[in-house]
Amino acid sequence: MFQITGLGRLTSVFEELGDSIKRLKGKLCEARFDPTKPGEVQAAIKEMERAVDGRLSEFQENPLVQQLATGIKQRFKQEILQRASEARRLLTGIGISFD
Repeated sequence: MFQITGLGRLTSVFEELGDSIKRLKGKLCEARFDPTKPGEVQAAIKEMERAVDGRLSEFQENPLVQQLATGIKQRFKQEILQRASEARRLLTGIGISFD
């Protein structure tokens, strides 16, 4: 006969993951930026990352939550960069210069 131990911590890790997902519901932050100014685009990315970190600050020791946070921040970063790129493309298309 054998005994499995440590399930209490594993259960706690998964419970915290569920709680962290609930914390991310709703409006996370509002990032406004000029897509023609790289500094503003990067500032918007940092603002979003701080918002995610702030919502999940209670779960810093949970590796699953940290993995989730990293993935969410990467996804939002790509979304911001894509929107900025699309906006610049549209502005160029109507003859607006960035110089």
